[in-house]
Amino acid sequence: MASQHLDLSCQLREIGLQKDKNINVAEAALLLAAHELLGGVRLNSYRRHLERLVTDVTNYAAGELSDPYLVAEGMQQVLAKRYGYAGSYNVFETDQSANLIHTIDSRRGNGGTLCVIYLHVARELGLDAEAIDFPPRPLIGVTAPGGRIIIDPFEGGQELEAPAMRAIMKDLFGDKTELRPRHLMNTGNRGLLLQLQGEIKHQHLRTAETDAALATVERMLMIAPDESELWREAGILHSRLDHVEDAIWALEKFLGHPGSEAQRYQASQLLQQLYSRLDGTR
Repeated sequence: MASQHLDLSCQLREIGLQKDKNINVAEAALLLAAHELLGGVRLNSYRRHLERLVTDVTNYAAGELSDPYLVAEGMQQVLAKRYGYAGSYNVFETDQSANLIHTIDSRRGNGGTLCVIYLHVARELGLDAEAIDFPPRPLIGVTAPGGRIIIDPFEGGQELEAPAMRAIMKDLFGDKTELRPRHLMNTGNRGLLLQLQGEIKHQHLRTAETDAALATVERMLMIAPDESELWREAGILHSRLDHVEDAIWALEKFLGHPGSEAQRYQASQLLQQLYSRLDGTR
């Protein structure tokens, strides 16, 4: 199990070196999920399941894969209705619902893990698909003749049009909220994976599981080593756990990146405290 966990770490670091467009988002999400579970997971069974989803949607569409509307209908019928994939509303299981392995096992997940599955199937079938950073939850955008199809994996793969998205936002953020182009931006493969891990991190922080939150941030850094904010978070969490040398190293990495003056000042202040603590132990 320990050797598998080490191998997973190596694979995640390789993803951190890849360009965003080259990341296989489903494979990366599986590796992240297995790493969180500390290894001991047979990933090939989950890979075969994802392949079976692709095959079943292909069969539903009777090979007419150039029709994005038919493929979208196939994903709704196969993923949501046949296999039962649906969004989880249990806010107390956020960390589990953001783990792709748990989502495949339970057929329940948050918008991010379900988005990974739909995105994987759509791309494997040759569609130009992307994850959309819709404020309430990630959506899928599929390029189609005459425009773009917006799919909501959390709600059974239903197609969303502008009035429905506007209603969702008003319901969550108030009647004065308007749907803007910035609400429908491509989140990118790495961005989607970081959103998933961010959900897990926040759940650990809510339950005061600092060790687990730090492990999640370190996992995020494996796939996004240039995200300066993650180095700052790692430094703060190491400091809380009294990992003085690790905290110093992480904060120095943060200060090596551009950032806001306020955050850089706070990091410098914490660094001075850590240097003093380190000197006091010698």
